[in-house]
Order: sequence, then structure tokens, then C-alpha cells
Amino acid sequence: MTLEPVPDTFEKSEDEKRRHLKALFLKGFVDGKLITKMLVDGGAAVNIMPHAMLCKLGKSNEDLTKTD
Repeated sequence: MTLEPVPDTFEKSEDEKRRHLKALFLKGFVDGKLITKMLVDGGAAVNIMPHAMLCKLGKSNEDLTKTD
């Protein structure tokens, strides 16, 4: 049994019945806090986190990095 985080890759199914993409939610830890619904989207150009989740992690707007 592995207790350390392990990177993984999910291959797109070639099966015609399963060609649609569904959201994949996993459980995981961020800064030592359990997050029960993390959305996995390796192709996203922008990652979005709800403000409520930012607060749950004990962070504030000052912890965010501004981008263009």
C-alpha cells in the first residue's frame, strides 16, 4: 500500500460508447487538508478554485498570484 502521493495519467478511451468526457473527481490533500472533490483536467489552461475552498484552506485573496 502506498501512502505517498503518486502522479498518474488517465488515457482517453478509444471505445465508441465511452468517447464522451466526464469530469473526474478525486479525493486528495492540499496543504495537509482533505479535499473531497478535486476536479482532474490536465488540459485546462486556467485552474479555477471557488472562494469557499480558498477559505477552507486558510488562505485569503492576498495569497493569490495576479496574472494577465
